[in-house]
Amino acid sequence: MHTTKAVSATLMLAGIPMLFPALLPLLRRKYDRRRFLIAGSAVLHLIATVYAVSVYISDAAPETQPLGNLLFLLSFLIGLSGGVMLLAAVFCEPDGQIRFRNRTTPIPVPMLACTVLPVLLASTAQQLFPTIHLIEYGFSLSVFLASTCLRYEASTQMIHKEEVLELRQAKLLTEQIQPHFIFNVLMSIQNLCYQDADAAADCIAQFAGYLRGNMTALTADSLIPFETELEHIRQYVALEHACTDQPFTLDYQLDVTDFEIPALTVQPIVENAIKHGALSRRDGSGQAVLKTERIGQFVRITVTDNGTGSANLTERQKSHQSIGLNNVENRLAVQCGGSMTVSLSENGAKAVILIPEKEASSLADNYR
Repeated sequence: MHTTKAVSATLMLAGIPMLFPALLPLLRRKYDRRRFLIAGSAVLHLIATVYAVSVYISDAAPETQPLGNLLFLLSFLIGLSGGVMLLAAVFCEPDGQIRFRNRTTPIPVPMLACTVLPVLLASTAQQLFPTIHLIEYGFSLSVFLASTCLRYEASTQMIHKEEVLELRQAKLLTEQIQPHFIFNVLMSIQNLCYQDADAAADCIAQFAGYLRGNMTALTADSLIPFETELEHIRQYVALEHACTDQPFTLDYQLDVTDFEIPALTVQPIVENAIKHGALSRRDGSGQAVLKTERIGQFVRITVTDNGTGSANLTERQKSHQSIGLNNVENRLAVQCGGSMTVSLSENGAKAVILIPEKEASSLADNYR
């Protein structure tokens, strides 16, 4: 075997190990269109490289081998398809949407450079050394760098999500610990101390549990059982009954409870339904309903009330309510891929939370 052919074959073989990291997404359950495109590109390039190496090892021109020209053309088309898939991965979002459909989407310059430059450099070098095949090695390097860019991007996004989550948790705590509500609870406990010591002790226990739930939400970095959130809701309702003389009811229609949610997502919704919905009925007929059910691949949580909607809310109350609901909606999306919709009418308000079943039944997996 000539020296140049030996060098070419060695470079081709040296590029094969760089393809293996790009094949790892094929072994994972987490779906990412870009990673699968790169993995497919690696598979096609691996096939083309193996054929090219076999030609060099056999020390024969492709056209002299059985079906040589056909195999050479097929190998070329396979390699070209791999290049197209690699470029498609660059201009593709994780959910499969094409980049630049929205003009505000930034150009993926680093990943594009990592994909194109190795092939261009290899092509230029091959012009200087025409007897040595460098394109295969350059393409292997492109696949390796593209998969590395995706891993770096994923880790950066995870760090950013964690930072955003911490900020939202801190904001959530400041929203939940309302001085006016705490003052009313403490005054109610004081009055109960003079009237019914046992009731006062029970109210203190409920208040302690309520505050503990709020504090726990600040440090919660994973989903919690719905039963834990439900207990927090019951504690809030007990305190609200102790603080107001106006009767109201909360009806529990729980068809499913064996799922997990981000901390303090349902409780603020129930609190809004009671404060701005049920308690707006001055005749004592105020009612809120908490309902859970499985709908296909989702767990649906519905909170309704028979209040007056937003008709009697001040602008400040509307603003505070909107901020709180947006916070809940954002945390649902970040922590478990859930969503929330809120509708208002003259007959009350309705909030619907949808949580994917795969996330509701277990802790959300980190993006790897």
